[in-house]
Amino acid sequence: MESPKKHKDTFHRVSNQQKPEQKNQKEKSPTPGPSKSSTVNKEEKILNFLNTLKTHQQLTIAVGDDNVVDETMAKNILAAKTRLGKFSSLNQVSATSGMDPNKFKALIDALNARF
Repeated sequence: MESPKKHKDTFHRVSNQQKPEQKNQKEKSPTPGPSKSSTVNKEEKILNFLNTLKTHQQLTIAVGDDNVVDETMAKNILAAKTRLGKFSSLNQVSATSGMDPNKFKALIDALNARF
């Protein structure tokens, strides 16, 4: 007959071992896609870029497409930044005079391509 201590040690060793399916569950990688931090980082980069603009030409050159940001829109964005002191969110950029949702999306896409 086995001693109770020996039986207890065997049980402890077996219960501490992971089953193969448990190992695989722990090794799964996170769901692919942009992380929240990368999105925030891009937003910060865009805001920083817009806040450091000195002339409307800098914006039109950076975007490189008059259908996205023409001279008038670039001047409106610069005027909004000047009026606010600086942009603190992309919502403020989207509220710029003459900005519509399609232009705003195209602007953000163009600037995201830079960063």
